[in-house]
Amino acid sequence: MPYGRTRDSGLRGVANVAGHHCPIAVRLLQLRVLSRQCPDELARAVIPTDIVLVVAHLSGHPAKTMTVQQCWHGIARHGGYLGRKGDGPPGWKTLWLGWMYIQNVLQGMQLASLLSNQLDL
Repeated sequence: MPYGRTRDSGLRGVANVAGHHCPIAVRLLQLRVLSRQCPDELARAVIPTDIVLVVAHLSGHPAKTMTVQQCWHGIARHGGYLGRKGDGPPGWKTLWLGWMYIQNVLQGMQLASLLSNQLDL
């Protein structure tokens, strides 16, 4: 074991990672359930508006009429899912990558908004 490191610090690191990733995993699981149980429901009724707006814009669907399943597949496509006729449902790794991409876009939007407000000073 390297100097200055203990087993406890390794366990704390694992706990920190789990604490950060578990809410994301739960959100993706909820979205998967929604896309299977009510695929034709409007996405903006069950998914945060900012996520729906970003996914709709990036995938070329109107946000007002985007369904849960369209949003789900839009997220997956940004993680590498091709959605071809013979493809199965998106995998977890693909969804994770797509979700992280969408989150990065959202953070960029929030930063741009913050910076534009500061420029007005």
